[in-house]
Amino acid sequence: MTKLYKRKAIQLSCFIICLSLAACSSPSNSPKDTLSSAVQSNSSNDISEQSQNTESPPSYQAKSTQTGPQIVIDEELQKWSSPQSQFTVSEGNAKLKLIIKNKSENPVVLTLSSLTTNEVYTQQEVPPHLTMSPPITRLLPAGDYNILWRSNGKAVIAHVKGTLYYK
Repeated sequence: MTKLYKRKAIQLSCFIICLSLAACSSPSNSPKDTLSSAVQSNSSNDISEQSQNTESPPSYQAKSTQTGPQIVIDEELQKWSSPQSQFTVSEGNAKLKLIIKNKSENPVVLTLSSLTTNEVYTQQEVPPHLTMSPPITRLLPAGDYNILWRSNGKAVIAHVKGTLYYK
């Protein structure tokens, strides 16, 4: 029995030494936090607990950390020259949903393109006095984008709203 008590005493001493070292090197002045983190890390080193842990391995697919839709455009366009709307897809891939309310007497043509690659993703026409959501079927990779609005040399008068849905 004395060997068991000696072993426990040595383990307890080591634990106390580790705690005091952690408290000295910790930027926090709160020994309560150091104690709880040391107890948590000590319990995770138990082999019997590790063998009972049956968590699945992490997925290695690139997914966005964005949560929920993000409104990137919400503006009134009332300009003679070709107005532009710019937005950024911050990471991963995203689907853009546009809603355009053309308030003018002329059709409005929108051209969505990448500022990085100059690739055109869509070009759509919105008839006069109509609200529509033009289909943009391709996912937009991370990068900066521009939407150019034109109306055959006339004023572009419209309200546009664009929402990104990250995948």
